Amino acid sequence: KALLNGFVSSLMPKDFVDRSLLIEEKQKLSGFTSRISEHFEFCYDVFEDGSLVAIELPGHAKGQLGLFMQIEGGQEVFMVADSCWVSKSYKENIGPSKIAHLITKNPTSYDETIAKLHQIYKNSPEIEIIPSHCGDFFKKYAKHCRWDFDGLACSHHH
Repeated sequence: KALLNGFVSSLMPKDFVDRSLLIEEKQKLSGFTSRISEHFEFCYDVFEDGSLVAIELPGHAKGQLGLFMQIEGGQEVFMVADSCWVSKSYKENIGPSKIAHLITKNPTSYDETIAKLHQIYKNSPEIEIIPSHCGDFFKKYAKHCRWDFDGLACSHHH
């Protein structure tokens, strides 16, 4: 049942709730304008300073949020969680298989969210869209990371 709901609580850290930040209705943005917000109904200013915007990405799981931010050098990044599993999905507007649809909260919304990501990709290709499980993104940036016994360390030096 947990797998079908897209949430396996035993995989969550024990202190997850203590480390979590509650997104409240008062943080909903009405004046947030970007090439992202025109596609999605609900956007939230996480830190109430415009630096990190959470965007509802319906379909895969109830309450799923993506994160939109600007990083060093002005690069805009949209981390889209599990709204699609690989970059090819949003690049080519390909929804998940019928089997994968069995574990989604709302298959119709899921396909609509992928279609919206596809439009963002086509209209604003400078925005880096990052699905949680996409190997393409990891390959692109893996050269800046090194593994050691203490975990993963990343460097942005070339």
